[in-house]
Amino acid sequence: MRVTMLLADFAQVAEGKLTVVGGGWSLTGPEMTPFGIAILVQVPWDQANRRHTLRLELVDADGQPVTLPGDGEEENPIVFLDDVEFEVGRPAGIKPGTPLELPLAVN
Repeated sequence: MRVTMLLADFAQVAEGKLTVVGGGWSLTGPEMTPFGIAILVQVPWDQANRRHTLRLELVDADGQPVTLPGDGEEENPIVFLDDVEFEVGRPAGIKPGTPLELPLAVN
């Protein structure tokens, strides 16, 4: 499976298409800025019609979860999508071997 993600000002999925506004930036701050994440999942032909799970979390350069302070001494990891299940079916008439796409947006 292949996943392409793009940081944007805003992202939306409508009618099976991904709309990205102000996409492609990577630096911001120091104040908080609203943002969206445009996601395009390419599912290989042989993995269609099966359940898959997607998790999108923020990790640092060492692969450790980035956290926000919680109540007391508890820290909460930043998770955008938490084990979302999906299944992509093969449309009628599509050429065998063609990857299938699933667009997603998180704002």
